[in-house]
Amino acid sequence: MGEAYWVAGGVATEAGLVHALAEAGLRSAWMEESHVWGVPLAQALPGLMYAWPFLPAPSALRWLQSQVAALRHGEREWLLLVQSEEGKPLVWSALASAGGVGRYNVLPRTRLRDLPPWQFQASPQAWRDWLAEGGVEAAHLRYLVALGAPPALPGEEEMALTRLSVPWPGDSLPAVLTQWGERVEHEAPAVALMMSQVGGAMVAVILEAV
Repeated sequence: MGEAYWVAGGVATEAGLVHALAEAGLRSAWMEESHVWGVPLAQALPGLMYAWPFLPAPSALRWLQSQVAALRHGEREWLLLVQSEEGKPLVWSALASAGGVGRYNVLPRTRLRDLPPWQFQASPQAWRDWLAEGGVEAAHLRYLVALGAPPALPGEEEMALTRLSVPWPGDSLPAVLTQWGERVEHEAPAVALMMSQVGGAMVAVILEAV
């Protein structure tokens, strides 16, 4: 399996989105798909364009997991994620596969990993095994970015992790990806676990420095 990356993100007006991509060293023509949440846009975005309703936090993370998996399996090369709200600038993030960044000689910034859903257990070892299954060293895990309010994880205090609660839907998925993509990039080898909960299962995506 290959790799998936957060490459760039930011805010832009609808008319200025193509320019914002160019300023980040990207071209709109590279984007195979654009995924938009919120207010419908007046103009088409690059590639195939998909409009989505608001998703609860666990569903949003499961959706992101599927996109990361598609990038890692080489089913997609470039994706554009956009949040559109009335009277506000667009918030965007660009994701790419290893083949996508290699094709256009773009520097990847933060690696994304999809983790399988984990049935919550009170065992610290079970949690460490879950992380290891996703190729993550528990020693590098620094942040738990909780969308909503998942339960405390076993061994969380002993590992000196920083838990941050992200208001949902106050923050958009593109905004959270950009914020934590940049933070992890600048604090390598720190790793952030973006997580939520559905039933007894934890849903998570890993962000780590390249």
